[in-house]
Amino acid sequence: MLPFLEHKDTDLFLYSYKNFSFPSHFHSGLELICAAEGSITLTVGGSDWEVPQNGLGVVLPGQIHSYRTPAETANSGGIILLGQRLLGEYDGEFSGKSLKKPVFRLKDLHPHCAVAIETLLRSGGESLRLQKAYARLFLCRFLPEADFAAGGGQDDPLLYSLVKYMSDHYRESISLGQAAEALYVNKYHLSRLFSGAMKMNFNDYLNSLRINAAVQLLDSTDLPVTKIAYEVGFGNVRTFNRAFLKQVGAPPRAYRNSRI
Repeated sequence: MLPFLEHKDTDLFLYSYKNFSFPSHFHSGLELICAAEGSITLTVGGSDWEVPQNGLGVVLPGQIHSYRTPAETANSGGIILLGQRLLGEYDGEFSGKSLKKPVFRLKDLHPHCAVAIETLLRSGGESLRLQKAYARLFLCRFLPEADFAAGGGQDDPLLYSLVKYMSDHYRESISLGQAAEALYVNKYHLSRLFSGAMKMNFNDYLNSLRINAAVQLLDSTDLPVTKIAYEVGFGNVRTFNRAFLKQVGAPPRAYRNSRI
């Protein structure tokens, strides 16, 4: 899938996923991941949590998190991203906090929470105003039931700026040095900050963004593999094939054939 999670200007973003994995990232909004079929592993706050079928994972603004679907398993569901403007007066409720348990069963929450989530995930044709109303319904019913702990919240603003920069420019030929120059910081400091928080180096994360974009194109278009390699930012097809195999477990052409 495309790396929309790092930076979206829209107030509300809805995405349907299937067999979804995504590397460490964070953003300024509130993210909800809903497992419709199968389960998915959510890593947040340094811990792994299983979002069960008919369950909900909640990631607060600024929390570094990732998703993983184990090999040989299948899942599907939806992601709902609520931007800062949509959070409105609720934004302050999350400041400096974390959830003691970020995973819930929808049936255990207020019934309005399930109604809001289910309506949002099938509301593609509805007006944005109505979608926002359901998002706020979820917030006002979820917050009284949430068990917060002190600590957590927004990570280093410099780290957020770097993730945003990479999300905006991953299709280009960029380097850590260029990113450091764009952000007016020392590249060695930036490297230590990034690898310490994200548990991978700059180049590995950049490749993960590109491969996720390539997977989306392989799934949704008939573009030749060679064109996709250059489209997502790789300088040559050999490097693309090697990175794709490492992350996905199969070469690009074999992956596409398996989805037909």
